[in-house]
Amino acid sequence: MKICYFGTYEKDYPRNRLLINALSFAGAEVSECHEPVWELTRDKTGDYLKPRSLIKTGFMLIRAHIRLLSGFMSINKPDLLMVGYIGTLDMLPARLLAYIRGIPLVFNPNISLYETLVTDRKIVRKNSFKAAVLRALDRLSFILADALIMDSRENAEYFRKSFKLGRKRLITAYTGADEEFFCPGETADSSSDDGSVEVLFFGKFIPLHGLDIILKAAKITEREGLKFTVAGSGQLSADINALKASLEPKNVTLTGWAEREELRGYVRRADICLGIFGDTEKALRVIPNKVYQVLASGKPLVTEDSPAVREILTNGKDAVFCGRGDPAALGNALLLLRNDRKLRAAVSENGYRTYRRSFSAPVTGKALLSELRNLTSYR
Repeated sequence: MKICYFGTYEKDYPRNRLLINALSFAGAEVSECHEPVWELTRDKTGDYLKPRSLIKTGFMLIRAHIRLLSGFMSINKPDLLMVGYIGTLDMLPARLLAYIRGIPLVFNPNISLYETLVTDRKIVRKNSFKAAVLRALDRLSFILADALIMDSRENAEYFRKSFKLGRKRLITAYTGADEEFFCPGETADSSSDDGSVEVLFFGKFIPLHGLDIILKAAKITEREGLKFTVAGSGQLSADINALKASLEPKNVTLTGWAEREELRGYVRRADICLGIFGDTEKALRVIPNKVYQVLASGKPLVTEDSPAVREILTNGKDAVFCGRGDPAALGNALLLLRNDRKLRAAVSENGYRTYRRSFSAPVTGKALLSELRNLTSYR
């Protein structure tokens, strides 16, 4: 099967890169028709959403779409056209090209722009004109697709109901991890005379991740032998720095954003890795990249309990869950693993087995390719 992965998507974003990799593992021939726009800025909030920046981005998109239209028409006809994340504004030209060449159009949106910017990160006011535009863009991009690829069954159901997609084909494809980077390896010795253990969070500072919950849990447990490394930055950096200064936890190190090799060292040294702990509605439905990355690394995972994470993991077996938005619950989960080495080892081993069995590239690629073949067979 020949698939053209199309658009101004973030080329190195895990959801895009891993999906392409998985499909290739499963035997698909995936070509990329790509123009860079969104990957030029890591943090797409703040100044990024101001009028001058939006106008600049608009001109970049127009130029990119002209090049994409020309590039796609010059290649051999694929069996399917797929638009990646961030691709909401690519869907109109993609729909035109799919119609001209008589092939299905699939969208891998990863997020709703409206939910992310309005209800989750609260950057755009709910009843504002911008919010209405974001919702309209979301719905248009979704209805233009013949199928949507979602990261969990919970999220698929949310999209179906929220955007009134009717019988729109919704395909669940779990993300997986970069297995060359996130993999078990020689673990650096993090032990100390006081028996403390290293706890690691890595990722963007956004509401979904619940950085405030992590810092408060660290404060609660600062005399209990837990040392926290928090590697990342983003929308809430100023708030998190202020909260740390207010709480003054003696067991927390904020490192800033960690590039790949630095991050590898943090993961190798960690005894326990953290998922997400935000109290937003979105946190109930998504399975973030870091969950798969921790599992693939063979590290014990602690994350908040949610319907989405229950789709793939079992509490006390291949991960440890805690109550959402609850620093004390997170602290108790971490102390449970600190005090029980056998449980910590079992959660690590079972988590890695679960990853290999259900979320490795060959497994996820084969399942997704089967769904895409069914889609093309209807045309």
